[in-house]
Amino acid sequence: MHRRTAIFDDVSALDHAVASFLANAVGAAVREQGGCNLVLPGGPFVRPIYTELAQFQLPWSEVTFYFTDERCVPPSHPASNFGEAVDKFLKNPRIDAFQFRRIEAELPDRERAAEEYERTLPEWFDVALLELGADGHVAALWPHSPALSERERLVVPVSAPTRPAQRITLAPRAFERVREAAIVAVGPDRSRHVARALAPEGTADATVAEEPVRLLPQAAWFLDRAAASELSAARAARPAR
Repeated sequence: MHRRTAIFDDVSALDHAVASFLANAVGAAVREQGGCNLVLPGGPFVRPIYTELAQFQLPWSEVTFYFTDERCVPPSHPASNFGEAVDKFLKNPRIDAFQFRRIEAELPDRERAAEEYERTLPEWFDVALLELGADGHVAALWPHSPALSERERLVVPVSAPTRPAQRITLAPRAFERVREAAIVAVGPDRSRHVARALAPEGTADATVAEEPVRLLPQAAWFLDRAAASELSAARAARPAR
């Protein structure tokens, strides 16, 4: 399993590197195929990355924006992933509202909301950004979540162990459609999950049920020293490629 890792002493440098990775992927997709499908996350970690990404002069009008997951709140709610993206990044004058594919998670019927979002999804996502949570979750997929066993649907409602509990998330099959991904992990509370997810070949690797981030085996990892602290010395010294 080929996995790229880059480890940073400074989180601001990490944020810039992630934004550069995304910008390069977006630019390449637009050059090669005339457009890009970009998947965005939620969470406080993404705010400085949005700020960095907005500085790049990219063909934003050729990008379609999707979301990994959404909390079941209105888009104006402070907890809304979509609302945060609009506030911090998508106000760019070169991005129009029709380029967003929003999860309408505030609908009373969550199954219907998931089905409607699934109908908007493309055959492939060119690039996705995700964070590895302190409890091992990515998007709204927590370790041992029943949603990890879903093999038919691309989008599912879930109940999270943190508030707001009701959410809608991309399911495992949707992550199989991701061509490139950047995974961010910052802080010592991520270190155990990072070590398990990036365990060398031939060791007792964790399963996807235990570490959902393993749904993205080809991802590029962006870690600070604390998150990387439980990696082996050989692994930690390996340069990003």
